[in-house]
Amino acid sequence: ILDKIISTNNHIDIVAGSIIRDDNFEFYSIRHAIGGNLNQFRFTKLLMGSNFAVREKVFHDLGGFDEEFGVGSKWGSGEETDFAWKAYFYKIPMLYEKDLIVYHIKPYAGDIIHSVNKAFTYGVGKGALICKWLRQGKLIILYELLEMEIIPLWLILKAILTINFREVLIYLASLAGRTLGILKFLFGK
Repeated sequence: ILDKIISTNNHIDIVAGSIIRDDNFEFYSIRHAIGGNLNQFRFTKLLMGSNFAVREKVFHDLGGFDEEFGVGSKWGSGEETDFAWKAYFYKIPMLYEKDLIVYHIKPYAGDIIHSVNKAFTYGVGKGALICKWLRQGKLIILYELLEMEIIPLWLILKAILTINFREVLIYLASLAGRTLGILKFLFGK
């Protein structure tokens, strides 16, 4: 599938595919099930770290990954979203192909402590990433800020209504991490 995409789309510099859970073979996120045009900001998060390809020159021209973002770094997550946003702002031609599939374990597959910690850590990175781009004057990032606050609130409400306290804790941790990431980035440590 990737070979066909590359050979028939010479102008495309970045290709992202869908992510399917290996436990139930459903899409990893609703976003991947819906799909969209990666060249529009609201769809840039279709590019996830476990399923994308980029031409080597473009990767280097964009400066690769910001090493302050990602697992084991200062901010703990967000490196692929940061990269997708760089590509978006530099108008790099991108394509999302739903049939280009990578299998992935389900979200928050660990025990409750691990899952809450992961949600919090990833949240901190996401909050910091928002601030990084807002400081660069990219006001479209406000769309992401709004989404990253509304979605966890909606998921918390849904989890409460379905009496799924595990998910309540995970999404509360995510929301708290995002808020802390914003504050830490704005005001230092």
